[in-house]
Amino acid sequence: MDTFELNKIAGALLGALIFAMVLGFASEIVFYNEVPEVPGFIVEVAETDEDAVEEVVETVPLAVLLANADASAGEAATRRCSACHTFEEGGANRVGPNLWNVVGGPMAHIDGFGYSSALAERAAAGGEWSFESLNAFLESPRNYLSGTSMAFNGIRDEQERADLIVYMRSLSANPVPLPEAEAGEAAPAEDAAAAPQDAGAPMADQAAAPAQEEPPAGTADTAAATAETDVATAPAEPATNETGTGADQVVAAAAADNPVIALLANADPDNGQRVARRCAACHTFDSGGPNRVGPNLWGVVGRDKAAVDGFRYSSAMAEHGGSWTLENLIAYLQDPRGQVPGTSMIFAGIRDDGDLADLIAYMNAQSDNPLPFQE
Repeated sequence: MDTFELNKIAGALLGALIFAMVLGFASEIVFYNEVPEVPGFIVEVAETDEDAVEEVVETVPLAVLLANADASAGEAATRRCSACHTFEEGGANRVGPNLWNVVGGPMAHIDGFGYSSALAERAAAGGEWSFESLNAFLESPRNYLSGTSMAFNGIRDEQERADLIVYMRSLSANPVPLPEAEAGEAAPAEDAAAAPQDAGAPMADQAAAPAQEEPPAGTADTAAATAETDVATAPAEPATNETGTGADQVVAAAAADNPVIALLANADPDNGQRVARRCAACHTFDSGGPNRVGPNLWGVVGRDKAAVDGFRYSSAMAEHGGSWTLENLIAYLQDPRGQVPGTSMIFAGIRDDGDLADLIAYMNAQSDNPLPFQE
């Protein structure tokens, strides 16, 4: 290679370097960034009030959730379990065992069923399906019982779990009592005074004795309510019900002092029937229907309290005496414990006067001799 060729190569390299330098200077001019005097960024931090109170998320006690649970909603929740379990008495085992009479019983309650070793070991150690253990298991089966063969992910909503547990509690000839809320624990349903759902919180009532008295929150109430719907401030009046005159006078006189009674003339029995559906897990309403956790409610209006033959009422209800007059019925449904201290009915009560009047009108219609509330 001669000198001329070398000069061309050197010139090309030099030209490229000069071009790169010029391009760099031009870029700095076009895209100039001012350098801050102090490097970095100032992060603004909001001032905090030393006296500010840290927000605390309060959890609702399980006893309160159960007292205000809806057994009907719990029954609906079991649909997701029906592929693996049956719930009726004497039902067959599937992938999972039959769940009749589970609440309060031993964890391995079905003889001959092939439980996972994890559950079998817990059962052998005396494990029982208490309200607390069942609640924890349903929230997250694998976290509660490592090694369980239960593939279900769990129920995260605490009220949905309570609804399911209260329904499962009713699946027994002798349901265990619901836990009592400690003093100072306020039940959500009691705070929400006007909530229509109060009419039917599920099986709260029959806690002390399955067969005793009214059960759950709605069922029991309806039952008791129904049971108390008696017409009467005067038991002798039913005989005049056929003509309507005597009963009308009784209702009219009572309506002057009780807003719920005043609503009966325009009450909607169809809405009352919808309210009563929440009680269906614990009561039947048809003539000759069987007793469940609570007694059959046919003909309860005007009937003596604790009057269903063969049904085992709570001692408080059995000793209370009297009949289910309109006043007694309304007072009981609004505040079961206040009306019958010691009742196993732990439902918070029905606060909405319209729902209560509709329920009573429906219950009144479930009789061979209903009172003439309406023209």
